[in-house]
Parts: sequence; C-alpha cells; structure tokens
Amino acid sequence: MANSVIKNYSDDIRTEIYRVTNELLEHLHLYYQPFPEFDAVRFPATALTTATEGFFLPMMLLKKMVVIPVWIFTIDDVIDRKLLSDEELDARLKSYEWIITQGLDASDVYGRVLKDLYDQLKERPLFHALREVWEEAYFRMIRGMLLEARETVRVPSYDEYLEHGSYSIGVPLYVVSTWILGSYEETLTHLEVLKKLMMLSAKSIRLANDMRTYEKEKMEKNLNALVIMENTYESEGYAPDAAKALASAFVREELERYRTQFLELVDESVLPIRTLSNVTQFSLSFYDEHDFHTVDAGEIHHV
Repeated sequence: MANSVIKNYSDDIRTEIYRVTNELLEHLHLYYQPFPEFDAVRFPATALTTATEGFFLPMMLLKKMVVIPVWIFTIDDVIDRKLLSDEELDARLKSYEWIITQGLDASDVYGRVLKDLYDQLKERPLFHALREVWEEAYFRMIRGMLLEARETVRVPSYDEYLEHGSYSIGVPLYVVSTWILGSYEETLTHLEVLKKLMMLSAKSIRLANDMRTYEKEKMEKNLNALVIMENTYESEGYAPDAAKALASAFVREELERYRTQFLELVDESVLPIRTLSNVTQFSLSFYDEHDFHTVDAGEIHHV
C-alpha cells in the first residue's frame, strides 16, 4: 500500500521522490562501505524518508542529511543490545563527548563517523548559533538511550518516559542537524516555533514507533509507552485484555493530540518548517504500515 503522504503527490513528484531515494540509497552504501558495523537494513527506509522530506533540496545537502539517522540508529543498537560492557560503553561515550566539546579525534568506528558528521556541521554558517541546541539534543538523546537500556529499580511513569523518549528516538538531534546543514535564513527568525514543532514531532514519532513495536518490546521486556500504560491499567485492577485496549486508546489519543498541535503550527512558506512537516507526516504515515527494520530496497517504490 502506498504511503498516504507520497500518494497525495502528483505522478511527477512521486517519480522524483523515488529517483532521489535511489541516489541517496547508493550514497549510503558508499559512505558506510568502510564501516561494516553499520547495518544496511535501515538504508532503504532512511533514504526514502530523507527523499520525501526534501526532494526539492540540493542533492549535496540531502547526502549530508541522510547519513545522520544511520549513525543514530546504530548507536542506539549498540546501547540497547548491550554490544559493549557498561565500562567500555561509558568510555566510548566520554570520547564522543570530547569530540563535541574539545574537538578531539576518536579511535573507534562509531566515534570516527560521529566526528566526520560533526565536522561537516562545524563548516556551516548556523553552527555557532545553534551549537547549544544541537548539544542539548545530543546529550539528552544519549541519556535517554541509556535510561531505556539499563535496568533500574523503578519503571518510569508515562510522562517521564515520554520526556526522555522524545529525545532518545533521535528526532531532535536529526532535525537540529538539518537546520545547521541547510543554514536557511528563516531558521533563526522562526527558531522558537521550530523548536516547538520539533518536540511535537518527536513525541508523535516516539508514540507511533511504540505502537508499531509494542509486541516486540513487550516480549523483550523493553520500555515502551503502550507497555507502560498497559501495566498502569493492570495495576489499577483492569483485566489484561481491558488494560491493553485502554492503553492502546490512550496512546493513540495522545499521538493524535500531538499531531494536531503540530499541524496547527505548520507554515509551509517557511522552508525549515516545510521540511520538518514533510518528514514528520511521512514518518507517522510510514509507521501505520511498516517499521524501519522491515522495508528493503525492493519495496521502497511500493511504500
């Protein structure tokens, strides 16, 4: 089934989106070819998402944008799957912090890619103006990923989970990176509304992701908005089936509330708002049918 965002475009624009997708997919394979640690499973969905976000943007800019989500997905996998011991992970994350705060090099593959991405940001006109916003997004993303991956005595409430989950999903870091890479004139004059839109987008995408991955996350005993609310309703005395239904209705209502608030603020005459709107609406529609693990290169023209 065609993604509802893509199918609403004209035939010419759909053709352009798929052409751009193919070029970005080729670029992802070339960029990450020296780094087999970065799993290509998400390349097709990432390329399609970036193409839909900005098919009208210069290809050079899109190629810089599209590599960022792959790094985010990969570092999340490293943390979530516990591919490193806590001690080794903490040491590597500290070295990444030094890349950002002191300009130092990194010896491991994830750090080398991060440094390359960060060096590209440093070359752009809006880097210094948006550096603090970017750093907040980065450090809160890492903290959120760690909170979700490391066992704690107390399960967070729904509100606590969404507070850090809206950063751990990676949306704020990606979005601020695109603002810096694009360095659009309108970005600084619309920065406050852009930041509001960014967080509404992040919360919406987090909830859409959690609804899509509910069964998997529950089986793996991972944190998930739907699982948290299901457990909350069960603790209040509801039977499991009723608790699941109530949790699903609650999360869906929350998602629609954030989506509505997002759309109310959208002004597509402002370029960074237009691209953020595109990527948000595409991602939410995408999660209705797929997740980023399941779409391969042969399917992207049918999404």
